[in-house]
Parts: sequence; structure tokens; C-alpha cells
Amino acid sequence: MSQPDLTRPLAKLLSDSRLRHEFIRDPAGVAHRLAFSPATIASLQELDTRLLEQQARSLLGKRRFEVSRILPRTWHHLGDDAPDLFNEFALEAAWPTGHRRHLLDAAAFCIFLGDRADSIESARIRFTSADRRFALARVGGHGRRGFLMLLRWRNTVRSWLLFTGRSD
Repeated sequence: MSQPDLTRPLAKLLSDSRLRHEFIRDPAGVAHRLAFSPATIASLQELDTRLLEQQARSLLGKRRFEVSRILPRTWHHLGDDAPDLFNEFALEAAWPTGHRRHLLDAAAFCIFLGDRADSIESARIRFTSADRRFALARVGGHGRRGFLMLLRWRNTVRSWLLFTGRSD
């Protein structure tokens, strides 16, 4: 008998905290509900749930680290609240996949943060993660306000920042 492929079921459990916690309470029920094969169900029931939770925390930490590198100004501005805010975001947000997953995660985190994200950084990241060729964003912070113009030209992103005054 061949071994079941646990890649997809484990990916689901590691990336979805609610599903993982439900699985820890009722492994057979979750496995049956997700229509896994009997061999997969049997293998999943043998998992050490403490190790599953530890691996999920490790992956969340890597995800958080990658986003903090993409959004250094926002992360710095959030200070000690940054990790907890990211964890709150990660509970609700789907884990992006593919080679642009960290960029997409950073853009979604900016949307989640709203006004708490650095406006210039947020506009750049959201533009870079989208397929648009042009964007004009109103930006502000640190007592200044202005506009950020973004243009995608020959596979590069160009930007111009125009300060229009002080925000009092």
C-alpha cells in the first residue's frame, strides 16, 4: 500500500489556524468533512498536534519576518504592536501563494492596517503588487501631506513625491 500524500492536508492545517484548532479538538471529524481519503485520515490522526502547532507558529514567524522586511517604515511606526497586529491580520487573511506571496501579504497587511500603515510605503507596495500601469495616491504623515505618482515603465516602477503642504 502506498503512503498518502499529506502535502495539501498539512498545508491547509498549517495555514488556517481555525481549521487547525478544530482539527486538534476533532481530527477525525475535520478529516472526514474535508473528504480526505481513508489513508490520509489515518495518517492525520497520528500527527502530534503539539508539533503541528509548533510548525504553524514557525511558518507564521517567517511570514511576519518577510512582511516586516518589505514594510520597514510601517513596522517601525507600529513599534511593539507590530507582531500582535500581524498575528491578528494573519488569523483572517488567506496565505498567498506563488513567487509574489510576500509582496501580496505585505499589500494585504497595509490594507488591514488602514491609516496605521505608512502612507507612502503602503501606496508603493499596493501599486507594486497590482497590475496597474499608473496610480496617484494621496499621502501624508509627520506633519506633511502630498501626492505620490507611480508609473510602471519597462518592468520598473518609477515614483514621484510632491508635497503640497503641512497637515495641521
